[in-house]
Amino acid sequence: EYWTKIKEQVAVSSSGGVVSPELVPMQMSVLGDLPGVTSTVYWDDAARCWDEIQDTLETDEKGVIAATIATHLKSSDLAIDFGCGGGRYLCTLARNCTSVIGIDISRRMLEISRNVIEREGLTNVRLRCADLGNADILAKLSLPSADFAVCANVLISPDPVTRSNILAASAATLRPGGKLFLVLPAVSSAINIRKQHARWVVERRRRGYKRQGKLEAGEIQSVADEKQGVFCRGGVRTKHFRKSELRAVLKDAGLSDLLCTERVSNDIALAHPRSPTHPPHPSAPPPSPTHPPHLSSKVQSLHFSLAP
Repeated sequence: EYWTKIKEQVAVSSSGGVVSPELVPMQMSVLGDLPGVTSTVYWDDAARCWDEIQDTLETDEKGVIAATIATHLKSSDLAIDFGCGGGRYLCTLARNCTSVIGIDISRRMLEISRNVIEREGLTNVRLRCADLGNADILAKLSLPSADFAVCANVLISPDPVTRSNILAASAATLRPGGKLFLVLPAVSSAINIRKQHARWVVERRRRGYKRQGKLEAGEIQSVADEKQGVFCRGGVRTKHFRKSELRAVLKDAGLSDLLCTERVSNDIALAHPRSPTHPPHPSAPPPSPTHPPHLSSKVQSLHFSLAP
């Protein structure tokens, strides 16, 4: 479940129009928990199992994300995908605008993106490697001003300094009137998964299945983290957002004129329609007692529309 936001950037962009070399040396290369630092080790490792990571475009049950991009992206636009990962958004952007720049901290992720771009025959995409959590990265990149920027599941670091740096970098690249599109995990989604997990454990007990301590225990969660909207996903501390909090964060970043906000319903079965490891929707009888609900949860959609 993801909040998607479109924001107008009113302030004059401070970025220049000079195109920098394709690759910029990464600002850090070791794992750490320092403010403003992102782990290249973590994302390089994630690239090895990229196909197993949920694709928010593919699992978007009602196609809200793709439709929103198509509505607000013009054919003449220059778009930047901050944290492009394996290139899932790059293809959608490249087919709908003149030029696209994809930026990611992981060279392995960028190799996946490069392969996708070549396979799809896209010639209007450039890739750059950089740590967006570094406050000085914009000066090193010298990015051209963007008409449209995407930041999909990138503002998820538990460290507020890192999140602030990434959002500031994304916003600063926009030309006056440019639009920033955010995809973020919602707090309500994490809470919903926890409730489903509890029901799943009860169902296993009712059916007499052998106890599996580690699987049934769920995610280990810190009370202090939870108050900050940080929940564990697969053992990784991940920032989730409430709508009121997100509005305040965007306002502090100098973004204004909210165009729309949607809560997106994601169905993991859409990405794995024939996979036996992804059971039916938990509301369909009988529920599966052998797979935890984070593999099968389908969050019902709520829609919000605010006037610009």
